[in-house]
Amino acid sequence: ALGIGVIAVLAIACGSDNTSSDSTATAAPGGVTPVSQLEESLALWNSVEHQNYDFVTNWQCFCLPEYRASVDLSVRGGEITSGEYSSNSELTTPVDLTRYETIDGLFDLIADAIEQDGHNIQVSYNLEQGYPESAFIDYSEMIADEERGFVITKVTTDS
Repeated sequence: ALGIGVIAVLAIACGSDNTSSDSTATAAPGGVTPVSQLEESLALWNSVEHQNYDFVTNWQCFCLPEYRASVDLSVRGGEITSGEYSSNSELTTPVDLTRYETIDGLFDLIADAIEQDGHNIQVSYNLEQGYPESAFIDYSEMIADEERGFVITKVTTDS
């Protein structure tokens, strides 16, 4: 009951559509911390074996357009096997798959930012499947334009 209350408070405070929850670098009401939110979401994601899935994502950063464009990625056997720029993109070059992470890799990115005690870490998790829907990481208050984030807009699993 306490967990549901915390999620409800977070949803109201963040204007959520009740399919995601937010965590930031400080503890939320009810003692929810970024680490506990990460652990709970990762456990939910891992409750079903996700070796094969597709997802749409894009990086959010001060970087080249091909980094920021939405891509449709396919993960097979836990590895990214193919990617295409989304149909609304004007980019026609092949997608450089080395620029992207699996959803497990994105969980690792968030965990690393928390471990490094990033200045500002904001993450929104999908409440039904646990994957991170978006993240914004500002590692250092004193460095401009090193912030990095991502958005996942669609996940299709074989499970």
